[in-house]
Amino acid sequence: MNPFRCIDFASFVFIVTLAGGCLGFVTGCAHPQSGMESELARRIEMLKYESVDMELGMPRVGSVEDCDYVIQHNPEAIPLLVAVLRNSSNLHQVGFAAHCLRAMKTDAGKKSAAALFAKLDKKKLSNFDEVFAHLELGLYLDELADGHNLSEDGAPRHPD
Repeated sequence: MNPFRCIDFASFVFIVTLAGGCLGFVTGCAHPQSGMESELARRIEMLKYESVDMELGMPRVGSVEDCDYVIQHNPEAIPLLVAVLRNSSNLHQVGFAAHCLRAMKTDAGKKSAAALFAKLDKKKLSNFDEVFAHLELGLYLDELADGHNLSEDGAPRHPD
């Protein structure tokens, strides 16, 4: 008899994470989550596996179902996306997190994005995920510098 056949996805991720697996820090939590929270965390985790389009030799995020879902859940998704910027070693996921934060027009991840961008900027980018993350972090920071993240009264939406 298989003891794991009746567990839900969040419990499975927690078990795999405890066992040293690579399924991610966002969904691997011990406390129960509501249905929307666990679905949101799962969608953010799945950003690792999304495809990226190429346009004139540069990566470009096209229409991505998981990305669109995360962006639609703006206030709830922000802390999870900032956690990706702070903690994820998967640069592909970091690139999508920066893309989502930019689309949400929030500066919540500004400090984390700036630190990661500076780290990538100092090294020779040697693979696609590094180039993608560097590009998306740069676009996010550029929009913040241009003031596109500000509310109508000019105040930051979510300070980091």
